[in-house]
Amino acid sequence: MIIMNDNTFIGSLKQQSHVAQFLLFAYSIAAFTPPNARVLGIGVGFNSIAEFCYNAEIYLQKYHLAQEFTGIDIDDRHLSIIREGLAQNEIPVEQYRFIHADAQRLETITTGQFGLTIVRHPQVEENHSDAKHHELYDVWMNIFEKAKQKVSNNGLLIATHFRQQGFLYTKEILQEQGYDLKFSGENPFKGSYFRSENNEPCHFDKYLIVARK
Repeated sequence: MIIMNDNTFIGSLKQQSHVAQFLLFAYSIAAFTPPNARVLGIGVGFNSIAEFCYNAEIYLQKYHLAQEFTGIDIDDRHLSIIREGLAQNEIPVEQYRFIHADAQRLETITTGQFGLTIVRHPQVEENHSDAKHHELYDVWMNIFEKAKQKVSNNGLLIATHFRQQGFLYTKEILQEQGYDLKFSGENPFKGSYFRSENNEPCHFDKYLIVARK
């Protein structure tokens, strides 16, 4: 069980990557302590889940918070990059299952339920274009609805976004789906600074949503 007022544990957070930091922060906020949870990553992207897997290996398993990981992405190239990244970090790839598929088919491509579902930077909007927004918004509405069916009764969903508008859309979707939001706002453990395609100043995982089913 994680005890956030443990000085030793808090001190160790400062030495961990921002991913491990905000995951453990989310666990504390939601009082999430089921041991060896099955983990689901939706829309794993290029390096975001490779980084997450690295931290899952070192930290989540250290504290017996992760048992197995399933990652889903619609682009098989992303999955190839992730596998290469895991191999370069000498992380046993066999501990992770990667599925090349549309997450809108979540109920047919995965089995059982997951204690932790993580979605980093869901593309709920595209360059603030209203026409594209509606299409992507509906897609993610469907994905989060399917994800809720896969979250175990005591499970946790964590979503992040680097753009405020994307964060607000994601929060709106989760509220419409009936998720119980335990935290939503600026991430106290946001990642590194970068500029978007539109030269917009951003941080990885700048905004954080922690939700229970």
